[in-house]
Amino acid sequence: MPETCPPWWPELIWWLLHHRHPEPPEPWKKLREPIEEILVVLTTYVEAQAFFRDGQEEFRAPVQQAALKRLEGAVEKLRELTQ
Repeated sequence: MPETCPPWWPELIWWLLHHRHPEPPEPWKKLREPIEEILVVLTTYVEAQAFFRDGQEEFRAPVQQAALKRLEGAVEKLRELTQ
């Protein structure tokens, strides 16, 4: 089974946004952890939606609520690091 959030995702995002630079500059490297967390949370949220179908709201809702809580923390950390 493939990883939910492979360690190369931040580099891929950087490459997609700035394809002329093969590796992000040093200041961007500190953003790796919150970006990975955001991608993991988004994946978890979407997978919960796909896995728990209609009629399984009691299972889906807690997973998605926990994902949104983690997303808030990751976005806050990203905000702090970019100021």
